[in-house]
Amino acid sequence: MKTLIRNKKALFDYEILEKFEAGIILTGAEVKSLRLAQGSLKGAYLIFPEGKPFIKGFSISKYEFLNSTNYEPLREKALLLNQKEIKKLLQYENNTGLTVIPLDVYLKNGLIKVTIAVAKGRKMHDKKQVLKERSEKKRVDKIIKNFNN
Repeated sequence: MKTLIRNKKALFDYEILEKFEAGIILTGAEVKSLRLAQGSLKGAYLIFPEGKPFIKGFSISKYEFLNSTNYEPLREKALLLNQKEIKKLLQYENNTGLTVIPLDVYLKNGLIKVTIAVAKGRKMHDKKQVLKERSEKKRVDKIIKNFNN
């Protein structure tokens, strides 16, 4: 499993409650561009028009060898999930304070997959606490590493 794109900011801005794996419908040029890791999940989220999941705000850069002029880097991309997962996500989506976001895009057995997560937004003081915990963990790991050497 090779990670192509990761939404690093999501783990800081949101508290992850549950994760799902989904397929994604892409064009050939988008697949080639993603294989070169030319895309961004920053600010991306899921919408459910007519009960079908789509990623909005997922930007895939134009493949440099593509001659077509009607390429849309920010088009809504459809996700492939089973009905049980879609119903569960819709229940979470209707719950106040929860959102569904993509975490990363990766290659699995030659197919491009997306990890999506049900997340709850963090307040500013929660974000500061997360930063404090991370820096403390790094400090402790560094002390342990120096002690063992």
